[in-house]
Amino acid sequence: MNRVLQEIFRMGVEGSLVLLIVWLAGSLLRCCKAPARPVALLWLAACFRLLSPFSFQLNLSASKAAAAAAGTGITELEWEVLYEGAAQTAAPSQLIPNVLAAVYITGVLVLAARAIHRYYRLKNSLALAYRTEDGYYTGSGVQTPLILGVLRPRIYLPASLTGQDREMVLAHERAHLRWKDHWTRLLFYGAVCLHWYNPLVWAAYFRFVRDTETACDEEVLRAQAEKGAYSRCLLSLAQETGIPAGVLAFGRYPLKGRVSYILKWKKPGKLLTALALAVVLMVGAASTFSFAEDAPTPQPQNADSQVSSQAVPDAGQEDAAQEWLWPVPEYTAVSRDMCGTQEDDPDNQQVVGSTHKGVDLAAPKGSRVLAMADGVVEKAGYDALGSGSGYGYLVLLRHENGWRTLYAHCDEVCVQEGDTVQQGNLIARAGDTGNSTGDHCHVEILDENGDRYSLCQLAEEP
Repeated sequence: MNRVLQEIFRMGVEGSLVLLIVWLAGSLLRCCKAPARPVALLWLAACFRLLSPFSFQLNLSASKAAAAAAGTGITELEWEVLYEGAAQTAAPSQLIPNVLAAVYITGVLVLAARAIHRYYRLKNSLALAYRTEDGYYTGSGVQTPLILGVLRPRIYLPASLTGQDREMVLAHERAHLRWKDHWTRLLFYGAVCLHWYNPLVWAAYFRFVRDTETACDEEVLRAQAEKGAYSRCLLSLAQETGIPAGVLAFGRYPLKGRVSYILKWKKPGKLLTALALAVVLMVGAASTFSFAEDAPTPQPQNADSQVSSQAVPDAGQEDAAQEWLWPVPEYTAVSRDMCGTQEDDPDNQQVVGSTHKGVDLAAPKGSRVLAMADGVVEKAGYDALGSGSGYGYLVLLRHENGWRTLYAHCDEVCVQEGDTVQQGNLIARAGDTGNSTGDHCHVEILDENGDRYSLCQLAEEP
């Protein structure tokens, strides 16, 4: 469950960035008097990022300096406690994450249940509405024009609505149906339920609703409707309460801004319309991408440039070690090997005083992570070595003669503590969890004394 919530929060962060871009682009288009329909379509790009866990990866060649300065790995004291056998580090408390998860899920369910309850209450109030000769529905229970239904939407009109007012309202509602606004409105409200904690999403939803209503108003005006008559019709049908979220109602939302816009409206030129559509296409295309750090080119494997003085075992220790299997068959690069301070790192991968205690194997998200040798699962789970270690999802295996291997920043853990695994068994999948800067698997090898060795020295690279 926590992994699902993390993915939802990631979608919320990326979606919020797109929302800000859309808000800026939409504000510029409105200032230029662009038509409202392209502005309304812009919001759907942000809605896509809020709801979709999938995106194209846009690699950046520059590394993330802040993440590099922070480094990865747990403290020396935690390693000492873990590997010298004094005691095992206790698993971090899950109380706070579980409470937050419960609060979040409660918020989603309350919003969804409230909308469903109000929808069916409205539907029941329209149960006595009858179909007119021209295919619409009316009755005493219809207080304002609206569209109800998803797969088979119906247009409901008040019985008192006649003549020119009725034709203008029908033109407005038919415009909604042509653009499938009854679907997109419901979809955007789903994004609101999913990210209810984010005020930016709420503000975007109300702005989207206003822009879709304005776009339909423009279509009525293009049909040569008289501005004053249409404004009076809109005011006479105002309905501020009783309409559930996601339902299209003609006079539901604050009308002052809409009436002012209608009275000042002028038909936009073709050039401005084309420019607005181009902006929609560019922002829509950009919303399908997310950013990922480009894996650095692997460096030559030599003890002087990439591994610390402890990275190469002596002959006796190497004999004691097993024949290690390369753990990530689908890896694309050895993005970082073991290194100490900047003086020991001529490629300046680390700042002064920092260390990298293992080897990073860049690999696509979901790539297999295999057990390097027979062993027993000592630790498995999220940040299982201690609160704040930054390793994300990890697996720690104990092998013969006291050797251990650690596989960190995984997207998924496929084993449980206490499991016995054979060399080559699937134990995890590569990912980008914890304090990480891209999809990879961080691998560490330690002997019975807690000394670390480079994977590139002990296992043959495919």
